[in-house]
Amino acid sequence: MWSLLITLFSGIAGVIVGYVLTSRLEKRKRQLAFVQQRLDKLYSPLVALRTEIRTLSSLREVTYGVYSEKWADLIAKWRGHELAEGFQSDSESFSKSHKEAIEYYNAQLKYRLLPAYARMNDVIRQNLWLADERLRSEWPKLIEFIELWHFGLAIQMPLEIAKEVAATEGELEPLYEVMESTMEELRRQMEKG
Repeated sequence: MWSLLITLFSGIAGVIVGYVLTSRLEKRKRQLAFVQQRLDKLYSPLVALRTEIRTLSSLREVTYGVYSEKWADLIAKWRGHELAEGFQSDSESFSKSHKEAIEYYNAQLKYRLLPAYARMNDVIRQNLWLADERLRSEWPKLIEFIELWHFGLAIQMPLEIAKEVAATEGELEPLYEVMESTMEELRRQMEKG
């Protein structure tokens, strides 16, 4: 009789322990699936777009730095000399190339960078349910940034006004920090399993 009761209770205990363990495992699987969605649909695409923007912007800064340095060299080379034909020829060639570089980077802003920011905005809009509170609170800065650039490109405003309303990349740094730190946190969660 005792052996029957022990067997019965052991069987019931085994079912309960199995249920609890299976339940916990399923819950952890759901949590990891949600983390995976957040990575795949939101944070990874955002960080990839940020990397693209950062790379293009850094390259532009390097190029402008070289132009500024070479212009200073050209001025130094001809300083103290009468404006000779050589200076005029050098400066015209340099000016033409510099103008082409400016046109290239203006087109890059309009056709590559602003669309990348817009894609970033679309990723957030379409996957807002996956975003944490920090990302949701920083998101309006991205919307403002995009709108101010579109506004600035659409009209020709006086320089004094442009300086007052200009959108700068620095204003988006808190957003970038949230994107990158959250992606790393989610990656660590996935690695732990």
